[in-house]
Amino acid sequence: MIPHSQRPPVVASATRYILCIGAVLAFCPVCFLLAVLLFQDELPAPRLSASYSFNEKARWLRRNLPPKCDILIIGSSIALNNIDPKELDLPDSGGTVINTGFWGATAAETARMLKEIIPLCKPKRILFPTYYGDFQTTNFLSGIKWDQFENYVKGGSVLPGYLLNLDYGYYSRNIKARRLNAKIGHKTYYCLDFDNTGTVNLDSSEFRIDPRRWNGYRSTRFMLSNVKPAMMDAVSDMARMAKSNNSQLVVVSSPVLPVAERYVGTNEISRLWEAVQKRVGAEGGLFINVTGGEGFGDEMFADFAHLNQVGAKKFTRKMVDAIPRLAR
Repeated sequence: MIPHSQRPPVVASATRYILCIGAVLAFCPVCFLLAVLLFQDELPAPRLSASYSFNEKARWLRRNLPPKCDILIIGSSIALNNIDPKELDLPDSGGTVINTGFWGATAAETARMLKEIIPLCKPKRILFPTYYGDFQTTNFLSGIKWDQFENYVKGGSVLPGYLLNLDYGYYSRNIKARRLNAKIGHKTYYCLDFDNTGTVNLDSSEFRIDPRRWNGYRSTRFMLSNVKPAMMDAVSDMARMAKSNNSQLVVVSSPVLPVAERYVGTNEISRLWEAVQKRVGAEGGLFINVTGGEGFGDEMFADFAHLNQVGAKKFTRKMVDAIPRLAR
């Protein structure tokens, strides 16, 4: 072996370079974990999935999920944005509402979320506000680490969630996005300023409407024949889980812009809701159909499927009035 002092300069330089790279690579995770311990509230939640919204909702649930709740809201951003919790008439003033909605959740992913959450808060009633897009297949949320989610929400150490998902680009991007969206608040679709139920209602007066999202219904034609069996099976799964928990599942179709309903085709959407109603009813659940033609003008929408605060209030009121034990 050639003594260090006799090695060619190029070899010695390369060795030092490799050692320096190795030291930096080892040092970065240590610094990151120290930042997690010291500044956790300033960082994005652990990257348990590709969805920033899912990850942040996981952190909110970890901190706020009670051992029992009166109403559990499940679903996609339709659930997150389109319900006004103040309009839900609870049995008593101390009743609790928990909203687990997150961006992009399909019916199948909603069923998996329910499976994780239902034993933790034992809800009396489960509300699933939804629209036809929740039954279309998407790869948006592929790779949810449900085992890590379960441990994290139950109060396990936060460090594994960060250490096992070291994606510096993800955390860097979302630190910036979080600060920007915090300034804009409820005037942007990307607001995750959860209220005490985990809900986010969108501003109705100065909302920053994106024309691409407003006209988003034009991008695809909904066909019931394209809905995969797993999506419909998920509805049955949710209804069975609710029944086993002595809860009732209430699935509510959320209105879309009337022009979107006409464009997509009311016949195909009606067939979807008939199939959903059959699945839910078979397990003692309830289906409520609310359409855009029931007094939901353009001024109540943030885009073709998401309601603003005024629309959410009207939608929730219609839903409550259709559930005897919830109505005033």
